[in-house]
Amino acid sequence: MDGKNNDSLTLRFSFECIFYDNIEVFIHHFAKNSTLEYSVIKQQQSLDLYIQGSKKQLEDFSDTIAKMPHSLFLKNFEVELADFPETANTTKANYSLPQKLCSFLTPLSLESSCNEFGMIPDINLAQHIAKELLDSKAVVFQDYTLEIFKDFTCDFILPTHLNALPKIFVCDEQSLLMLSSFEKPICPLRINAIYKNANPSTPSFFDIRACFDITLYHTCKILQENGINFLSVKSKCQDLRIQPLDYGFVITQGLDSLEAPTHKLLESLDSHLKKNTALLSLIKSEILLPKQEFYAHAFFSTKTKDYLIAHKDDKDFLLLKVPLPRSYEEIYEALAKQDGGERLLANYQKVFKLPTGLIEIEDNFYSLFHIISKLLDFQTDFWERANDYATFKGAKGVRIDFKLINTNEFDHIKCIRSALSFKLAGASEGNIAFGCVESLALFLSDFSDKLQSEYDSDILILYGALFGNPSLANLALKHSKGFAKLSQRYVLELF
Repeated sequence: MDGKNNDSLTLRFSFECIFYDNIEVFIHHFAKNSTLEYSVIKQQQSLDLYIQGSKKQLEDFSDTIAKMPHSLFLKNFEVELADFPETANTTKANYSLPQKLCSFLTPLSLESSCNEFGMIPDINLAQHIAKELLDSKAVVFQDYTLEIFKDFTCDFILPTHLNALPKIFVCDEQSLLMLSSFEKPICPLRINAIYKNANPSTPSFFDIRACFDITLYHTCKILQENGINFLSVKSKCQDLRIQPLDYGFVITQGLDSLEAPTHKLLESLDSHLKKNTALLSLIKSEILLPKQEFYAHAFFSTKTKDYLIAHKDDKDFLLLKVPLPRSYEEIYEALAKQDGGERLLANYQKVFKLPTGLIEIEDNFYSLFHIISKLLDFQTDFWERANDYATFKGAKGVRIDFKLINTNEFDHIKCIRSALSFKLAGASEGNIAFGCVESLALFLSDFSDKLQSEYDSDILILYGALFGNPSLANLALKHSKGFAKLSQRYVLELF
């Protein structure tokens, strides 16, 4: 179509993306099917679709593209009149999805039983699966084993319809939007108070995934008609898992959102160190601006050593490591040497029993919190307590001592002593657990000031599996006032 034709108009659809490969596939699909002249121009974190036609044609196209599935990685979307680019990029080849995503549910497949990739449901298989499940049998479907939900001994729960979620879970609008996105991530939701009171042994949170496959969707419809609301699912694959935060989310598991070459590269690396060194390079390419040469990164793991490093003038400066004791006796010996420490231990043992023996741990904050929970004889999981306490808006925990000894070593004895003192003073488990997490976030905030003033750092990159905990991630971002950043494109840690 001639761009100068007086009857033609051009619309520009701007898609601001964290990661645009999945989005690009759908843009090309809808634009190509329109038979109108179009161009897709890629920016670093955005896609611009220019499409040209008559007013009626563009109105029809706008109605059609509105059926494009929402992506987890789409941040913003705008449309406006524009000029068709003179050097149009009309290449419409080389865009595709990973094979396992091609059978995913989309709005189009719900409307016409066929999605954008020509996949249609296998109705006979759907009916067979439903019959087996209704007969109380376990059924293998692709990489998943399905059963009618009875308890929480599974990898995730799949509701047969999203309206069933409130029967067990608390689901806000943000989480529902993420669950319903094209990528269909697994997402933890809180168990609601009514279900929890009726079933006290249930966890406070559990992983949920919305129905993702077009054949499985028809199975779920049959089950719903028969009064079945939830399925238990055990998985053999590394499904995409996210943790919603106050603003955005982090990816806690799964590489399927990555480009195929990147996925293969990371999978091929043969050690934890190599994998996460490569991962940091990817995160830097996402987060750092071209001129940001001075930066720092904090790696807080659940399975290996924690550290914080500043990068300046092509040099790395190790500013934080977390050496921990290898026995409880080592802790008590160190405490007894401190002023007032022996008295604290004596008073504590009058009320509470202290553990003994070796401690098999890694040098990280995750292990430190495990030690604290053992010393304080927590009756429930430390992180569950911290997250429960965090749900009370405006809650503040007790201030636990987080300080350095020497130049870069974390003073774990001072931290443990602080926690013991609060326990002896009557502070609750939730207050102490949340206080530990909040104090760690404030400790990171203090580092942010040091990084900016002494190392000219522009940004602090946070990664590692520990930031998959929502309390820590939310508080670290809050107290850094924009200095600390988490990736929304790459997984927190590779194992």
